Amino acid sequence: VQPITPEVDQSVTFDASNSTSSNEIKEYRWDFNGDGETEKTGEVVEQSFDEVRTGVVELTVIDSDGNTVATSSVISVTPYFSVETGPERFLDEKSSTELTATTSSLPAGSEVSYEWEQISGTPVTLQDADTQTPELTAPSVRNDDTLVFRVTATDDSGITVTDTIEISVN
Repeated sequence: VQPITPEVDQSVTFDASNSTSSNEIKEYRWDFNGDGETEKTGEVVEQSFDEVRTGVVELTVIDSDGNTVATSSVISVTPYFSVETGPERFLDEKSSTELTATTSSLPAGSEVSYEWEQISGTPVTLQDADTQTPELTAPSVRNDDTLVFRVTATDDSGITVTDTIEISVN
């Protein structure tokens, strides 16, 4: 399998040319979605996947006597883009800051939506939480506190990626 961890819509080569049998091999059957049905046949085939997933690809080899042998491999299809929020930040209480999400590897013309949420720490209000750059004001704290935020970026085909950032408030 090349590549081993393909990205969404990337072509993957599946090669069964190292298969052996004491008889002549007559057929190679490939099941790419785990439904038990053959999607493609051939010793070497190309396949792409249209969604992020981890799944089993099964190859069944049939020889001239009708003997069958099946083998399988796990394939992990990854998103073709990523989102980054940057390193941990330090903030004084009651001061304001802007969070920033940066996407990479997006094809030209792709649309991305953003959704920020706080997942731990003293609750704060995120202004414009559905944008690439929301703002927040640090809370008053008696002891140092760590606020953790997660951003989810979704492209126009529905693929999502996430990242988190920690804000240390003192």
